[in-house]
Amino acid sequence: KTESPPLYIEKQVIQPFLQGHGDSEVFQHMNLYHNLSISTRIQPIPKLTTSFEEYPHSSELSYEERVEIFYQHSKPKTFRAAVNIDPENPFFSFAMGLMDISRKEIRKGIRVSIANDPAIDAGGPIRAVFLSIAKEMQDGKVSHFKSYDNHTVYFNPLAEDNPEIFHAFGRMVGIAILQGINFPANFSLTIFKLILGQPISFQDYEALDRTD
Repeated sequence: KTESPPLYIEKQVIQPFLQGHGDSEVFQHMNLYHNLSISTRIQPIPKLTTSFEEYPHSSELSYEERVEIFYQHSKPKTFRAAVNIDPENPFFSFAMGLMDISRKEIRKGIRVSIANDPAIDAGGPIRAVFLSIAKEMQDGKVSHFKSYDNHTVYFNPLAEDNPEIFHAFGRMVGIAILQGINFPANFSLTIFKLILGQPISFQDYEALDRTD
């Protein structure tokens, strides 16, 4: 009796994968554990990096690592505009790249490629980019934003007038929402009100300089 496709996938693909049976014929055909691109290098999966020419056998990988690899090789390859990221200047390279994409195309989502990094963006690289940008903003390294006394991030009133940067920031927020990506800067309540179209009060601005 021929097994149904869902049952076959469950028995021959998913279960061997999660249990670390790297000798499964399916995985041999997929070449799953060799010459792997490096979306798995991102935390919380610290073991796999671009320095590996050949990746460990599945039995040596953690559950989280195997799941990340599985997602990378099973997601449909849909076209998304690519943004090239300079790892030395992630915020501004990301901002300029986003502004080069048409409104129609950006609604499909994006993928990123990082300079001198052969990773295929299956989710890990773009998460790393947002994490790096959030840290830049939180550390006060992006001139158009300021980390205030209460450790929240808001627009820098002393920054040069460059509407395109703020437009690009809006696109970053939109991409994070669209693609379900964490943007972990400690943004002020005022920014969330702007995103939601809520009125901003004097008390909101006053709260930026409070430390209690």
